[in-house]
Amino acid sequence: MSESHRDAPRTPLRRLSHGSLSGLARSVAYYDQDTPTGLGFLDRTIPQLNEEADALQANIESLNELSASLAVFNESFGGFLAMMKADACCLEFPEFPTDESFALARRRACA
Repeated sequence: MSESHRDAPRTPLRRLSHGSLSGLARSVAYYDQDTPTGLGFLDRTIPQLNEEADALQANIESLNELSASLAVFNESFGGFLAMMKADACCLEFPEFPTDESFALARRRACA
């Protein structure tokens, strides 16, 4: 690994991200001698996991709301552009009849 990768600043990680659960289980600070199964270290980590899952769910719901808003905007803006194109075709029609064309049509109809 190059020197630049080792010395590059890193984003600080949360406590649980620094190691695995097995490393946390071996930690004396988290080991609870009173639990018969030896899983007492999970008592402190499960609430943190729950908080992170709630934060993830809130972020996903926000992304879903943003996606729905963008879908509505895209549909509306696409309709607007289609109508602008149709309007341009109607207003810039080069063979649009003028007053002279109507007068000529009346003269031909009377003759």
